[in-house]
Amino acid sequence: MSKEKVIQVLEEYGRINNIGPDDRVSILSELEEDARKIGLEYEYYRQAIIAAALRKDAETVSFAMKAIDEAMKIGNSHMVSEINIFLGILYRMKYQYDTAFKHYISALKVEQTARAYNNLGDIYLLIGAAEEANTMLDKALEILDKQSEYTLYEQRLYNTIFSNKCEVDVARGKYKEAKENAVKVIETSIAIDDILGIGYGHTLMGLTYRLLGDVDNALIHLKKSEDIFVNCDEQYMSQVIGYLEDVYYQESLCLKSLGKYEDAIVKLNSITQYQARDFDILLECYKALGDQKMILKTYESFFTFVMNDEKEKRLRQKENFSTTVAVYETEKKANEYELLYSSTKSISEIGKQIISSEKLDDVLLAIHSHVDKIMSFNSLALGMVIDGLIEYRWVLEDNKRLEPFFVSVDNRNSFSSWVIRNKKAIRLNDVLTPEELKRYKEVPDIKWYGNKMDSMLVVPIQYKDEIFGIINIQSKEQYNYTEYDLEVITMLASFIGVAMKNWQGTYALKEANEKLEELSKTDALTGIKNRHVLSEIVEDLFRGDVDKEEYISVVMMDIDHFKEYNDTYGHIDGDRCIISIVDVLREYLDTGDNRMFRYGGDEFVAIIPYMKEEEIHKLLEVARQAVESLSIPNKKSKVSKYVTCSFGYTLVQKGKKDYQRAFYLADEALYQAKANGKNTIAFVKDEVR
Repeated sequence: MSKEKVIQVLEEYGRINNIGPDDRVSILSELEEDARKIGLEYEYYRQAIIAAALRKDAETVSFAMKAIDEAMKIGNSHMVSEINIFLGILYRMKYQYDTAFKHYISALKVEQTARAYNNLGDIYLLIGAAEEANTMLDKALEILDKQSEYTLYEQRLYNTIFSNKCEVDVARGKYKEAKENAVKVIETSIAIDDILGIGYGHTLMGLTYRLLGDVDNALIHLKKSEDIFVNCDEQYMSQVIGYLEDVYYQESLCLKSLGKYEDAIVKLNSITQYQARDFDILLECYKALGDQKMILKTYESFFTFVMNDEKEKRLRQKENFSTTVAVYETEKKANEYELLYSSTKSISEIGKQIISSEKLDDVLLAIHSHVDKIMSFNSLALGMVIDGLIEYRWVLEDNKRLEPFFVSVDNRNSFSSWVIRNKKAIRLNDVLTPEELKRYKEVPDIKWYGNKMDSMLVVPIQYKDEIFGIINIQSKEQYNYTEYDLEVITMLASFIGVAMKNWQGTYALKEANEKLEELSKTDALTGIKNRHVLSEIVEDLFRGDVDKEEYISVVMMDIDHFKEYNDTYGHIDGDRCIISIVDVLREYLDTGDNRMFRYGGDEFVAIIPYMKEEEIHKLLEVARQAVESLSIPNKKSKVSKYVTCSFGYTLVQKGKKDYQRAFYLADEALYQAKANGKNTIAFVKDEVR
């Protein structure tokens, strides 16, 4: 079997999730050799799906984690996402919503898919967070809507998303929107001949009409739904039994509201697996009929149900606990890969980023970006140990840079100092607990720099036995950090240690190189940036999404009759003239967000972001007058008795990639300014903007 077909089969059978017709074991058993050939991640996933079909949860999780492990090693992000969603659904069916949530988030970190967002919305819906659920479902739709072609699964996914949105609207009391989404479920189901989807769409319509008080229409749709589910193929019955029993419940509510208590009881008696809500309706109906005998019998049945339900809950908890213990080590190892992969694709990549950084500012930003993706925190500080002091020069709290501060290594009442002296990391989850304070401080109190925190990771930065600095990560929440979080920060600290060791021998050279690089980007005569750095600035400014409200202006300017000036007064005076003009222009065109560059000879370029056309014209007019007000004599000028400048500019929409066109248009504008008699300003509009 081809690789594409194997992957297709695995994805298809990995999405059955223990419901519906199940021939997974027989089909997937034949794929062992083919799956192993294309990669271990596929072979382990195959075994995980078989284990799921056989209801062997511990094996399912173990094989799935191994599959994730292998997929991360080779950078197969799609499989990492796919298998995490597979695990998320497994845990969701076990009512372990927090673990399911974790796997869905893990899937999204490596690949943003409509499926992952939909399933995340489902979890939010289950825990009653309707607004959050709606946001996730909207993101799922946004991803699907951008596609030009759809697989059958993706068409069915549309169905699922609209179904979930309908339930979200019901939870929010937005019944009109709920009805619209229920209609979409029916329409999309009809389009792909999904008879079960049509049935569920009518269930949602019935629910919505009932909540709107239109019981007659509710019963019409519920009857359609009931007929579809009752008459579906036998092989699908296990899949729809839950849907059918929900229809019976909805019908009983409608009939009860009409006073048809006997009919409501008949519907409820069609249910094979009662829930507490069903007993509630039965009791109301029997009370309305005055049937004391059935009231007593229903109460007895309800108490039996409660007792059995408690036993089942305990069994589920025991089963879930044993499953968790059995797979903990495998899951922990695979989570290491997932966590590091999610932000930088691999531990080596973030390590290289840190080691290649030329200054600690870059390291702090790299760490902040990385840690922000894998754990929550309010404060991140990076310190260096110099001459017996811990110098915290890089401190970010709530995304704001704080002033540096210093702590003595000999301080006996400092967590950081304890870590440096003992060369050991510490993890605190209730900082203010006296027992925690006594372990690390001689005086059990605490003085905060910044806001009070309750959780803390303090990790030494070292290379072999040499201590270079410290990382301090803090959170306002109690019990925010696990041992795994400490391991992750310790790994990052080891890379910083290597980087600091490298800097010891190369700092002077790097400093010299920085100065040389700065010189290479600076015009020696005027001190402004030269054209070599212009492309970097422009790339950065023009990067990003198109925003109709934001424009970038490119201004081209030169000195009028400068060749004649040079021929008359000589090159030394010519240089002095350029320097004087640049000094004036910089006040207007090289300040704030504005940037000015020497383009060559007497020609200059300015980049002016986020100003309107009339504002730029006024700015250039002030600059033009300022140049002429220098009163530099130019007896060869045909424009003025003094040296003057001409300006041409254009506006280009931010986010456009063809910024070379902006330079072309600005040059055309300068040409027009020259043609108009010089010492003037011209504008050329970008007609395609």
